[in-house]
Amino acid sequence: MKKIEVIVSGDNENMVATMMEKANISGFTLLRNVSGKGHHGFREGKILFNDKASFVMFIAVAPEE
Repeated sequence: MKKIEVIVSGDNENMVATMMEKANISGFTLLRNVSGKGHHGFREGKILFNDKASFVMFIAVAPEE
């Protein structure tokens, strides 16, 4: 089994969910409003107007190929 973690903007939430489904990943955990620091500096996971303005983190487990 392999653990997969993906952090994307809320705008890309449906795209990632679709990709996981196509990869036969039957379930995942979704964490909204994540914050952290990386190459682009600190990013805060606030909801400004809707869920699309924040970052989300997908956590899933996939079988080894």
